[in-house]
Amino acid sequence: MHFFIFFFFKQKTAYEMLRSLVGSEMCIRDSSSTGLIEDSYVSLVEAVGTSVQQSFGRSVVEANDITGGCAGYESQSGVVAQLTLPMNASFDAVVTVEDIRLGQRIESYRLEIRHGVAGEWIALPDVHGLTVGRKVVDMLPSPIVVTEERSSLRFVCTSGKNQDFKPVTLKSFGAYLTVPLPSV
Repeated sequence: MHFFIFFFFKQKTAYEMLRSLVGSEMCIRDSSSTGLIEDSYVSLVEAVGTSVQQSFGRSVVEANDITGGCAGYESQSGVVAQLTLPMNASFDAVVTVEDIRLGQRIESYRLEIRHGVAGEWIALPDVHGLTVGRKVVDMLPSPIVVTEERSSLRFVCTSGKNQDFKPVTLKSFGAYLTVPLPSV
């Protein structure tokens, strides 16, 4: 009879190893002698919070409570959600929120864009995922500017878990223009 014991440890930074810090010591290593968080850290966290709020507080375009099937489900094409993009809008992030109350169903997906009504659907480069889970934020390599009327963005579920033959439901699907995070 063989027994195997595995130990999992948090990877420490060089500073933590040099100072032999463990547990809660790592959490307070940079605090002042008063035990308070330094003003420079507070300012940085507040700036990041402001940046996130400015980026994701208001979408360029968004849809809510969308239901569709993954590719192959009841002869579905896999298109779950489609948004019509406003003319001259710019976006560099797409946020997808899956309704997981009945379980996670999306196993893989891609995002596609069509310029104008007659354009072909083109997969966004470097934007495809294996799962959505509760929420996924896909950052585009560079902003996309909408230059043609009635251009569209769509979410395509390429494979999914269709337990009990239920479709996929997205709580929300939207495009956003982010602002740069503050520098350190």
